Amino acid sequence: MSEIVILSGSPSEFSRTDLVLKYLGSLLKEEGFSVTHLSIRDVPMEDLFLGKFDSPAIGDISSLIHEAKGVIVGSPVYKAAYSGVLKALLDILPQDVLQDTLVCR
Repeated sequence: MSEIVILSGSPSEFSRTDLVLKYLGSLLKEEGFSVTHLSIRDVPMEDLFLGKFDSPAIGDISSLIHEAKGVIVGSPVYKAAYSGVLKALLDILPQDVLQDTLVCR
């Protein structure tokens, strides 16, 4: 189990958001935390856009987030909001996936 899950909502292959989140992850590791990085690019797009909440990939992500002690979510800002693909993921995760989890943004 990872103590901290870092989720990048950037769909870009060369993302400044990812660079910042990886740096943050390295700082947390230096402090002794176990860290797992997730990228929206690693989620099957078919699962996101067809809302396949019961897919194995979404199940694995849900479990990882639910079992974490903390979650850090980062996203670029598009049209004054976080990325649409990040919203698509958040929409299909179970509604209690973040219950009792520290979430930073």
